[in-house]
Amino acid sequence: MRLIVMIFIIVGVMSAIPKNAKAMSGNQLLNFCEGLNDRSHPKYASSETGVCAGYIGGVVDGYQSAFDSKSNRTFCRPVQVTNGQIQMIAIKYLKNNPQWLHDYAPFLILMAMSEAFPCKGGN
Repeated sequence: MRLIVMIFIIVGVMSAIPKNAKAMSGNQLLNFCEGLNDRSHPKYASSETGVCAGYIGGVVDGYQSAFDSKSNRTFCRPVQVTNGQIQMIAIKYLKNNPQWLHDYAPFLILMAMSEAFPCKGGN
């Protein structure tokens, strides 16, 4: 049920975006994230990895802000989980699910969080 609610929310948000504006795809996000946690990578600490970190953090924080009540959330992030962990979880999900990379990045990020941090007690 939570997945259905999340899909409706994302579809609603995406329909509000002007037709000439495009949301980032999973492919695009994964490209920005290349080298994020690898100090030896040429893109490490570049503006592209900054886009990656900010985008993932923005989606997760925005979702949590929109759903203050845990009863409506599709995931429940533990307080002690860092932004770095959130980024690694999202990137791992993208790499492990190449069949979905053409989809909207916000949807894929929320799917990753839902798998990693399901709400306990049916919430």
